[in-house]
Amino acid sequence: MENEASPEGADEEPVSSPPTPPAEAAAPAPASLEQRIESLLFLENRGLLEGQVLSRKCGAPLEEIVAAVARLNAAYRDSASVLEVIQLETGFRLTLRPDFNDPVLDDYRPDGKKKMSRALLETLVIIAYKQPVTRAEIEGVRGVNSAAYIKMLLDDGVVKIAGRKNGPGRPVLYKTTPKFLLTFGLKSLSDLPTPKDVKSYEFLEERAQSLAEPPPPLDADAPQTDS
Repeated sequence: MENEASPEGADEEPVSSPPTPPAEAAAPAPASLEQRIESLLFLENRGLLEGQVLSRKCGAPLEEIVAAVARLNAAYRDSASVLEVIQLETGFRLTLRPDFNDPVLDDYRPDGKKKMSRALLETLVIIAYKQPVTRAEIEGVRGVNSAAYIKMLLDDGVVKIAGRKNGPGRPVLYKTTPKFLLTFGLKSLSDLPTPKDVKSYEFLEERAQSLAEPPPPLDADAPQTDS
């Protein structure tokens, strides 16, 4: 017996519609100038980025960079962030607010040490206000041997030798470095308050970011810096 004919088209594969191409993802919005600045300063890993370099990388004039940094800092303050961007004479840096001094930071302080001793900070303040200054002039203000403290400041990099003073013995002169400004969140030395007495170091004491412990008592055999 002959097979019955199949209905027309019964053995044909169903025709499927062509796949709908996936919708193209919307192009991300271009980063704002503030976002570009923030990302570049973050990638500098607490380093200092020169203003002209930041301007070139962001494709904006320095005046716009400065204005954007002000807006970024305002946003940080409004959100109670612990971050701020500081502007120094030589560039910009993303850092912690100087008034944020939580114990959680102790392990991240240089060499795990705590705040500057008062004697060390006093020595630094004298150098900052009287620079360039000799060791004899520092000790004339403090009234005590300051050789060990000067050496600690030199070793940390917040102070450097600035030549020699003309006169008998040509004593070494000391001055602060850009690291001094970075450490205390200062744009320039002009940000230092005018003290009634050069020993008035409360301003820096509040901003100090822990550099060294007090040295052991000096004795007659203690090493001396150049005078």
